[in-house]
Amino acid sequence: MDQLRSRLALAAFLQELGERVEEAELDGLMQFLLAMLCLQTLAGDDDDDDSSGGDDPVIGGLPHHGARVRRGRDWKWGNQDKGECGTVIRHYKKGIVEVEWDHGGKNHYRYGAEEAADVQVIEDTRVVRRIADVKPGCKVVRGLHWEWENQDGGAGNIGIVYRIEESRVSVRVRWPSGRRGVYRNGKDGKYDLDLANVSVQAGKKEKPVTKLNISASPARQTPSEKVETKGGNRYCWQWKDKDGKWRPYTVEQISSMEEIYQRNPSATCKLERDSYTYHIDFGKMQQQNVDTKAVRQIRRACLNRDDFDLAIALEQSLHIK
Repeated sequence: MDQLRSRLALAAFLQELGERVEEAELDGLMQFLLAMLCLQTLAGDDDDDDSSGGDDPVIGGLPHHGARVRRGRDWKWGNQDKGECGTVIRHYKKGIVEVEWDHGGKNHYRYGAEEAADVQVIEDTRVVRRIADVKPGCKVVRGLHWEWENQDGGAGNIGIVYRIEESRVSVRVRWPSGRRGVYRNGKDGKYDLDLANVSVQAGKKEKPVTKLNISASPARQTPSEKVETKGGNRYCWQWKDKDGKWRPYTVEQISSMEEIYQRNPSATCKLERDSYTYHIDFGKMQQQNVDTKAVRQIRRACLNRDDFDLAIALEQSLHIK
């Protein structure tokens, strides 16, 4: 009965257009329209990603390419993540994503399969110093040698690197529109991309800035203007040691941490100190040793200039490695 109504409706519609169609032609036209409807329905099952990802299929219900993740409620894979964050680099199959952890390891994890979630999506930005060192999870904008018109949605739009090609001189990026593409990152000496501001979320626009070097430096440096308060005091980032004493970071690290914090009080970053790498979480006000997993409190103290200089001098005098 429904099929008969559809045939009659189609015939009436064509008649209003002044078209006369024979019964046999009407059957063929019905089949064609049904086939087109099915194709449109199937296409609507995907998210906003298009097909420009090449061999990267998009599967509905999974985190988008480039999403930052960490172990979730159903994690059962030991220390595969080494306590670090990771990036979704591929949709493996329904309910399964492939993740590359920041330490370089890769594996497949459940995100809906077996009604389990091995990973959870988080708000996190991966920071590197130079575009040549870009990694999955870093945010980028069009760069010096960009020649791809508006694939990125327009100048200033921020994309997420979700995979490094085996050649190591090309990267895959997902833009806010969902469009994906492969771009040169050193290939033939060309760089299509530049690093984006670490505090800007995908979809917003901002000019790229130089990434921050948060590695410890033995040299004494003058604090950046970001550290200075309106009252003439200075912000001093400190960490709490095992004896409960608050100890300052280096002047260079304090300046870098304050700059990141002022841009986004919930940001995360990494720094190196005494041959160790630490994951800094400003939202939780804590640092975690990437290797030992030891967690320490951090704080943002406001000191006058004399107390600031004294704290730094005392720390340097300890010569603690």
